[in-house]
Amino acid sequence: MDTAEGAIEGHRVVLAKPKTYVNNSGQAVTSLFTRYRAKAENLIVVYDEMALPSGRLRIRARGSHGGHNGMKSIISAIG
Repeated sequence: MDTAEGAIEGHRVVLAKPKTYVNNSGQAVTSLFTRYRAKAENLIVVYDEMALPSGRLRIRARGSHGGHNGMKSIISAIG
């Protein structure tokens, strides 16, 4: 997994690009949580969504996987 660490307004930030297949994204997130002692409430997942028009962004605090296998894997791994 490729990672980069930094700070935004004094808050520690870790960016991660998993090398797992999208269907196994939960493994990568679990590994990050263990390595950085992170909590689910501090996780932001960025992924493509074919159902949205190009250039459109949707931000949600909670919800279902919406059929996205990567999100399904993450939700299964961390609840």
